Amino acid sequence: MLIFITGGVRSGKSTFAENLLTSSLPTGETPHYIATSIYSDGEMSSRIRKHQLDRELSGYTWITWEKSKDIHEMCNHLPENSFVLLDCMTTWLNNELFSEVFEGSEDWMKVKFQKEKMNHILHGIESLKKHCSKVILVSNEVSYEPIMDKGLVFQYVKIMGKLHQEIVGISNQAYLIQHGVPILMKGLVLK
Repeated sequence: MLIFITGGVRSGKSTFAENLLTSSLPTGETPHYIATSIYSDGEMSSRIRKHQLDRELSGYTWITWEKSKDIHEMCNHLPENSFVLLDCMTTWLNNELFSEVFEGSEDWMKVKFQKEKMNHILHGIESLKKHCSKVILVSNEVSYEPIMDKGLVFQYVKIMGKLHQEIVGISNQAYLIQHGVPILMKGLVLK
């Protein structure tokens, strides 16, 4: 089962995703967390630590995997039929797009390069979906604000929007989180 969760920054997506995964966890099963963030500055370090504390206080012993890109490789490490939460898609896309781009390079602007990265990400999601019992993907709605230029931010938002559409297409459920309130956008609520 694949569940997609999106919403604005600090809307409660991660908390909802963690609760959704653990509430369906079979007895004796350990939840897995794939963290795509990289310690880059003080704010990111603070956000990462908050997520770590939330998991520590959840009452579950999470197995955390730090994997910033090439997510399909996780299938070599995760036990089959795992319950997995990946947080977050926006960081993952950023890592895939820009980890190989060198200063002054315009590769990220090339349609072929963008499609290759999108396909690489979708391959990672499909791999997890086939290997695991439940996968929850968390992302940010980056298109809520008006984009004034046609440069990097515009291209990034465009790619993320296309990825979201593809992911929702292959998901069993999709949620939009608004102010901590989950709104089911696709699928049925499973008991």
